[in-house]
Amino acid sequence: MNAAERLIAQHGIAQVSSRRIAEEAGNTNHSAVAYHFGSREGLLQQMVERQVSELEPRRAAMIDALGDDGEIIDYVRATVLPMTESLGALPQPSWRARFIRQALADPAIGHLFDEDPLLAPSLRRVARILHTRLSHIHPDVINGRFTLMAHMITAACATYEERISEHPEQADWSATGRFLTDAAAGLVSAPDTSGMTSA
Repeated sequence: MNAAERLIAQHGIAQVSSRRIAEEAGNTNHSAVAYHFGSREGLLQQMVERQVSELEPRRAAMIDALGDDGEIIDYVRATVLPMTESLGALPQPSWRARFIRQALADPAIGHLFDEDPLLAPSLRRVARILHTRLSHIHPDVINGRFTLMAHMITAACATYEERISEHPEQADWSATGRFLTDAAAGLVSAPDTSGMTSA
């Protein structure tokens, strides 16, 4: 999976064949992807599940620790930091954030991914809390901001990962996480000028 992650991060999903992935992984059997994962889509699905399985427990633990008593920025932090912590713990240079960006942007495999970030259990809980705290803002606006926040975090992490790839020793994912937390909290709680009225 690591070879596939790097190739897709560099070239995009459509440009990377199963044969090329097998060759990059040092496997002379060009059917290795099908043998191990059933299909190319099976490989991609497992790559996504690997990422989700790393993030969800950490997010759930942070949200559990807050209960219902945290501030908006606390719940946003619980959404952001598991991502940046996970990326910071990877061997450097890493390719994970750029793979996720490529995957989310590819319409041919969109059905493999949760396009709606609210589908993850921990994020559904955060969304419910935000709806309660921001009851003066129309629910559709809050949902739109939450979706935008998820894409913003992914894109920003991918851009940062790419920028530090030649000098990974300079990476500071902790600072990146704090910056994104502040930006995302501002996004979700900003004044609403859409004209939509909350029920």
